[in-house]
Amino acid sequence: MSSAFHRDDAYPHIHRGQRSICPFCGKAIDSLADMKDHGNAPRDGNAIICLNCTGVGILEGGHVRIPTEAEHAELDADPNVREHIATAKRYWREQG
Repeated sequence: MSSAFHRDDAYPHIHRGQRSICPFCGKAIDSLADMKDHGNAPRDGNAIICLNCTGVGILEGGHVRIPTEAEHAELDADPNVREHIATAKRYWREQG
């Protein structure tokens, strides 16, 4: 849903939009970035990794939801998703 988000002038790879809540940890999500192509605006169906808890949700209608069982299985099998989750977890370990 690209119309719900706009590019941040100071950080062009970040897209800001309406606030959503992580369905796993309850933290606010108000900015998103495409880790593969920084120019892409977020859209429905994109996998979203919460940088607070590393839960993986699905963007739908500007909000993040828990994946269906089929989506979860697909995400678990995707090496790119696993790599991004590992990167987020490594970041938080380094922050101590």
